[in-house]
Amino acid sequence: MNLLANEVATESVEAIRFSLLTDEDVRKHSFLKITEPQLLDGVGAPLPGGLYDPVLGPLLEKTHCTTCGQLQLNCPGHFGHIDLVSPVYNPLLFNFLYNLIQRTCFFCHHFRAARSEVEKCVSQLGHIIKGDIVAAKRLDSVSIVHDIEDSSDLDTAETHALSAASPEIGGTSKRSHRKGGGQVPDQFKNQKDLFSGPLLPSEAKNIVKDLWENEAELCSFISDMQQLGFGKTAGQCIFFLETVLVPPTKFRLPSKGGDSVMEHPQTVLLSKVLQCNMYLGNAHANNSEHAKTIARWMDLQQSINVVFDGKNATGQGQRDSVSGICQLLEKKEGLFRQKMMGKRVNYACRSVISPDPYLAVNEIGIPPYFALKLTYPEV
Repeated sequence: MNLLANEVATESVEAIRFSLLTDEDVRKHSFLKITEPQLLDGVGAPLPGGLYDPVLGPLLEKTHCTTCGQLQLNCPGHFGHIDLVSPVYNPLLFNFLYNLIQRTCFFCHHFRAARSEVEKCVSQLGHIIKGDIVAAKRLDSVSIVHDIEDSSDLDTAETHALSAASPEIGGTSKRSHRKGGGQVPDQFKNQKDLFSGPLLPSEAKNIVKDLWENEAELCSFISDMQQLGFGKTAGQCIFFLETVLVPPTKFRLPSKGGDSVMEHPQTVLLSKVLQCNMYLGNAHANNSEHAKTIARWMDLQQSINVVFDGKNATGQGQRDSVSGICQLLEKKEGLFRQKMMGKRVNYACRSVISPDPYLAVNEIGIPPYFALKLTYPEV
């Protein structure tokens, strides 16, 4: 009876939410800092500080875990982490960061848009978070000129003062405009070299940090990080990685076939990250040439990209042979679809080619849970 009582489910999961781990979260969940790119020593024992360190869990079935003392079957596994010498871009958010930086002024670190546009976006996002989609849609139909006229508190004297301070607004001639503003193009010309060439992660991090301070109201909506309770500083940190979370050993065990042993793809890719990280650290320590250091930095970035998505691998035939995290999850061989117990399970929307006597040719069947939740008002 006790055994049956323990197997009875007394709780159920009502919702699940995904979020991005910050570097502090990674270190908090980690039990070991990984520093050794080699896996085993000369006698086949796991090296301390390596990817097979016993702290992460036992490698063999009959060995005990040094962290929890359990055998491999009962050990839940323990995470490790890799501290990167220099920050790299987060591959999951790189495209979003690219679009964000494209819309950022590198001189004032504000959005390259009128203040009325920024304020309208803030208002729309505020309505969306409250669930008032109709009010957010209504703001699109409001004229920007109408908003400026209604919200402007400037009197005539202030307007004249602004016109005098800005010759372009005041309508001066082209000749006087060139004469009065001749120094501005020279300043931009002198600073032009600062933004030529690749934008390093450390430089982009400073730009995004200043943007978050100057445009705090709009940036607070990005990624919904403040609502998750991670604080204001977590928002811009999600675009960069300074640590890499290493999964427990039990989830990347090597496969054995006869006398040969094949390492798990994740272990191979993480070993490459450790090697590139070590080479970059040596380049910094030896004060190597700037071009060589940048090349090592880009190698580290590339190794991180491949860990997340094997399609980012460069080289002939490597895209199909490398398996990143994305390849472990996507398509029919991925964990989600592979673990589905049949096609017609609860809360699974699937389209079928075979005819259904209860559906017309222009209809599709959707589970009630989705049909009742996924709704939006028609405006």
